[in-house]
Amino acid sequence: MTKKKNFITNINTFSALLDRLITEKIKEYFFSQNNQKKLINKQKIIISAINKEIIFTLLQIKKNKGYKYLKENRTFNYNSVLLVKLFSKLTNEDLNIGTADNKLAKSIKGKNKKEIIINLKKSRDSLENRAIIKNQIDESLSKIFKV
Repeated sequence: MTKKKNFITNINTFSALLDRLITEKIKEYFFSQNNQKKLINKQKIIISAINKEIIFTLLQIKKNKGYKYLKENRTFNYNSVLLVKLFSKLTNEDLNIGTADNKLAKSIKGKNKKEIIINLKKSRDSLENRAIIKNQIDESLSKIFKV
């Protein structure tokens, strides 16, 4: 009897792969905004590799007839939310981080301290929310594939 694979948070869980895909798509967007063709091409390669890994992970879950994962330990309580809504929330948090980081970089150049603090807080809050949402995604997926 083969032991089911444990997926590990922030490495190879379904939510970690989705999160990485979203992050890399956001990078591609900002590179496009700045017309950085070499970096856009690099992002396309990275995005393609992540897409393949997502497909492989879903096939492994189906093959193993279940989804066992080691959840990220956090100091929060959460309620179950629909999987599709979680994808949207995760995307928003990743976009918030990218936007805040870009504004932060511009603020540092202009030395606007108030804007720096606001964007740091937005970035930190979004990073914390990402962890919460990723755990919810993995729990929802686990319930879908529960045997």
